[in-house]
Amino acid sequence: MNPTPDSSGVNEFQPQALEITIRIGVVLFLAAMCFQILRPFLVPVLWGIIIAVAVFPAYQWLESALNGRSRLAAVCVSLVLLVLLLIPVVLLADTLVDAVRSLAERLKNDTLEVPLPPASVVTWPLYYLKKGGNGNFPTGSDGFLEPGLRAKAAIYEVFEKEVTVN
Repeated sequence: MNPTPDSSGVNEFQPQALEITIRIGVVLFLAAMCFQILRPFLVPVLWGIIIAVAVFPAYQWLESALNGRSRLAAVCVSLVLLVLLLIPVVLLADTLVDAVRSLAERLKNDTLEVPLPPASVVTWPLYYLKKGGNGNFPTGSDGFLEPGLRAKAAIYEVFEKEVTVN
């Protein structure tokens, strides 16, 4: 089928091609947005599928052991999986509570000791936002401290006293 120009000389397929291109673009845009919405749920759904496939033989065995009671077998498998999920969560929460309680006690008694960082920290870039005594930032336009001032300023901010840095 040969495209024939109409009276104005425009190909009759050009408007259809433009409309189809726009529709395909809109469909691709909507598909991309749907994927963005569903993306946070893909990993949990994938893990659910993996766990369901892995547990299914145990479910079948339990169902046959319970004389074909599928609902009871499903409830038992669900409860076992829930317990297996909750035990680590409870242990982690208990550890977190103990750590926060210990930290609060050391802060209250003023016995918290923070170890000094390793010497290589002096070479890390440090962005300095506090103005000096003259009202100016201690470096040029890039906002980073000069290597000799990095550790001195950082230690001064922590201990609020003048220090000498080698």
